[in-house]
Amino acid sequence: MENKYYIKLFIDISPEFSDLCSNYCFENNASGIEIINEQDYSNRLCVYFNLETMNEIEIKKKIIENFLQPYGIRKISYEVCLNKDWTIEWKKHFKPILIAEKFVVFPPWKKPEIDEGQIPIIINPGSGFGTGSHESTALAIEVLEYCIQNINNNSLTMLDVGTGSGILSIVAGKLGIKTIFSLDIDIDAIINGVDNRKLNNLEGFIYYIAGSSSCIKGNYSIVICNMLFKEINDIKYELVRLVMKNGILIISGFLENNWQTLKEFFLSYKMEILYKSNKGKWIAACFIQKTKIKKNYNSKRNWLKYLLSKNYS
Repeated sequence: MENKYYIKLFIDISPEFSDLCSNYCFENNASGIEIINEQDYSNRLCVYFNLETMNEIEIKKKIIENFLQPYGIRKISYEVCLNKDWTIEWKKHFKPILIAEKFVVFPPWKKPEIDEGQIPIIINPGSGFGTGSHESTALAIEVLEYCIQNINNNSLTMLDVGTGSGILSIVAGKLGIKTIFSLDIDIDAIINGVDNRKLNNLEGFIYYIAGSSSCIKGNYSIVICNMLFKEINDIKYELVRLVMKNGILIISGFLENNWQTLKEFFLSYKMEILYKSNKGKWIAACFIQKTKIKKNYNSKRNWLKYLLSKNYS
């Protein structure tokens, strides 16, 4: 049965939690999300849902409201509309984004004018998190570009942990890295990433893996992880293991009050800080691994659901 209504759920929330909110809404079957007002102290998100009854609308609002209470939610309201092609409605507002003064991110249906020296990145927004609008993504790209420009190695390999939409892998491919592995536990993110890889003509450079970081056996020249502090902290031992000697670890997605904790941990593994940057309260940093880390993993645990399969590679 075709849904009778679609709603626009308006959420005012602290900027540092807007990505967490977006991800949770997609997990609860949001059809699309746009940022309609972005400020230093508050972001307003417009979240689209296709629903059948008014009662269902109230239940959906309450579920999201309860989840967001600890995360700086300021206001939540909604507007009910008779169903029509909601994709047209929110696509109208998806604007090109300039990141790190060099990369222009835009959706496949809207090609912007590119200035000389700028690099286009096409992202089809889906359940794979990350369109480039958040400070942590911009920081990750800035640090990644710095590392690639300052490493004298023509055979770099990269592992993108928690790849989401694949935007960081795409940037790496555009900057010349030939072998990139993009890892995510969410199969929808993998599918979205494969779509974005094709849109950017990077087939044969980026390979997708569905699974957790503990599944991966190899070591890489660059390991990049743009996730929230808790997620980075949960897999910090794996991140150390995955970086080869003289390789680079890039972390982003955490606030300045978490920096000391992460810094002390990675320094304890004989890593050295190579570069650090901040944007507002967000921080990104890269470390160089000066010693070889003993491999310590169980190859039987959390084995890959898919590894470079015909469907997802």
